[in-house]
Amino acid sequence: MLFNSSIKKLRILAATPLLFASAFICADEITVIDLATPITHLLSGSNTVAEAGFQEIMANEAAGADNTAIALAGLATCAQKKGDPDSAVSLYRRASQLTPSTNALCGIYLSMAADTLHRSKKFLEAADTYLEAARLTPSIAETATYMAADSYERTDNIKKAEELYTSLLESKKSRAIAILRLGMLYERSKRYFDAEATYKLLSHSKKAPPA
Repeated sequence: MLFNSSIKKLRILAATPLLFASAFICADEITVIDLATPITHLLSGSNTVAEAGFQEIMANEAAGADNTAIALAGLATCAQKKGDPDSAVSLYRRASQLTPSTNALCGIYLSMAADTLHRSKKFLEAADTYLEAARLTPSIAETATYMAADSYERTDNIKKAEELYTSLLESKKSRAIAILRLGMLYERSKRYFDAEATYKLLSHSKKAPPA
């Protein structure tokens, strides 16, 4: 359990997307204290100093696997800021490998790798990585599945994109956007009747007006 004395450091962690979930899942006072300084440097633009801080954590034999994995994710963000997405992906994967598959962070780190691949337009690799992340971490499964579908669509793998968008139609959270993307996919494929039928599903997603 995190103590009140760590609230300020926790807010620092929460300010950076890459470690937002990590601060809560790894409920470890030492983790928050160790990581606060390099994260602060990272947020302030002091990339070199932040990188040195994360490396110091990794070199500490007492850091533990969780701390080391989060430090690896920090180094991955440093690599992205330096314009080195390949190193970032590799570091995120290493962080995931250090994390038990039963820990939600295992999939979260992979989703970060997938996001980096997607931004680098390596869509096929991104799609596979998103699906692996979805399998490992149910809490991000819908978002990861949607991004996998988007990645496949960008490679013109229409069949796979259609399959994944369709799998999201039963989801309350993702249904509307899945319908829109599926309809657009059918239009691109000149399957106009399918597109029209799909768009009509939107009306079924709306709540009936109160009596």
